[in-house]
Amino acid sequence: MRSMGNERGAIPGRVAAVLAAAVLLVSACGGSASSPSVAASAPASVASSAAASTAAGGTLNVVVADYTTDSDNWWKNTFVPAFQQKTGITVNLQVMSWADIHQKVASMVQTGQAPDILNIDTYANYAEQGLLLPVSSVISPATQADIVPALLKSGEYNGTGYAMPIIASSNILYYNTDLFTKAGISGPPTSWADIQADAQKISALPGGYIGYAMQLGPQVPQTEWSVWQWAGGGDYKTNGAWSLNTPANVATLSFMSDLANKYKVTEVNPGKTNMVDGTWPLFIQGKAGMVIGNPAVGQQIATKATGVKWAAVPFPSMNAGGKGVVLGIADYIMAFKQKTDNTAAVKQFLDAFYAQQAYGEFAKLSTLLPATTSGAATMSSDPNLKPFIDALAQATFTPAQDPGWDKVLGAMKTYMGLGLQGTSATDTLNQVQTAIGN
Repeated sequence: MRSMGNERGAIPGRVAAVLAAAVLLVSACGGSASSPSVAASAPASVASSAAASTAAGGTLNVVVADYTTDSDNWWKNTFVPAFQQKTGITVNLQVMSWADIHQKVASMVQTGQAPDILNIDTYANYAEQGLLLPVSSVISPATQADIVPALLKSGEYNGTGYAMPIIASSNILYYNTDLFTKAGISGPPTSWADIQADAQKISALPGGYIGYAMQLGPQVPQTEWSVWQWAGGGDYKTNGAWSLNTPANVATLSFMSDLANKYKVTEVNPGKTNMVDGTWPLFIQGKAGMVIGNPAVGQQIATKATGVKWAAVPFPSMNAGGKGVVLGIADYIMAFKQKTDNTAAVKQFLDAFYAQQAYGEFAKLSTLLPATTSGAATMSSDPNLKPFIDALAQATFTPAQDPGWDKVLGAMKTYMGLGLQGTSATDTLNQVQTAIGN
C-alpha cells in the first residue's frame, strides 16, 4: 500500500545550488503587499536617480514574458504607467508568449533591434556574444544585496553577472486526491509503473477523465521533458557534449509515447498540447488525475474556486525506491548594450522593479516564488506554496548557463512533440540532436 504522504529524497549529482538557498528565502518575516505604487516603495537611492532621469527623459524598449494575465496587466496598467509618470522615461512594453518569445527575441537581436531590457529564461548565448551589460552597471548595490546570493550567482557567465533572477519556482507532480480515492488508489505514484497503472484506473472512471495530462507542445516542452528525462536516468549532456538521443532518453520518450498512443491515458495529441493553456487547465478544472506543474496550478485552483483537492510530490523515478525529481526554474531579466548609452535609464527601471512593494506585487501575481528576501515576505504564509518550497532543496536545473541552451530549446520546440505523434522516439531524438549539432 502506498502512503498518501509527501515523501521526498535528495537527487544525487544535479542537486540545485542555484535554489538551495531559496528555502531560507521563503522563511523571511511575514508581510503583505499593499496598494500598487512604484514610487511609495522605492528606496532613497532610486528616488534620487528618478529625479535626475525625470529631467533627462528618454525611452526604454522592454520585452517581458507572459506569466499570468494578472502579472501581464500589472506590467501594462500599474508598474509601467507609474514608472513613466515618476521618471519621465517612455517605456515601450511588449508582453510575449512563452510559445514564441525565444524566436521573436532572436530575430530582434539578429536585426539589430534588441530591446533595452529583456525578461526570458536564457541569457548565456547573449552574454557569450558580448551583447549584455554587466549586472553591476544596471542595478544598485542595495538591489543586488536583496537578491538571494545563490540566485544572483546563477546569472553569471565566466564569473561576471549578466542577468538578474526575476522569479524562481519548482515543478513537481500534482495529483487529484479525490480522483485517486474514487479510483481506489492509496497514494501518489512511486514509479513509472504506478503512473501507468494509476492513469489507467483514472481514465476508466465514468466521466471522461484523463489519467495523466502530458505536454510536449511548442510552448515549454523542456518542462515536461526535463522531469521525465532525469527520472529515467538520462540527461542533456554526456561528457560535456549535448546528447539527447541516448538510449536512456529513447526509452523515456518511448514510454511517454505509449502512455499517449498505446494506453491512451493522456489528452488527445499531447505532442501539440502546451502547458499553461493546455495541461494545466485540465487539472485545474478537475478533468485530469495528474500533471506536472509549479505553484501557479494550486494558486489558480484556489483563485477560481474549482473545488479540486490536490497534493504534490517530486516526480517519481522510473523504478520504485528511486529518488524523486524536482525541476527548478529561474527566469531572468537582463539589459542589452545599445549604440546610445542607456544604462542610467535601465538602472532606474530595474531598481524600481526590484523595490520591495513593486517586486512583491509582481511575484505574487506571477504565482511563482520570488528571488528576493524582501519579496518572500508576501508569500511566506501561503499553504499552497509549501510543497514547492520544500522541494526546492532537491531541485535540478536545465543548463541555462550554457550558451548552447537556446539552440537546444529551439530544437525541442520544433521536434520533441513529434515523438508523441507517431514518429518513433529514436527518429524524434535524432532530429533534435541533428538540429542541435555539437
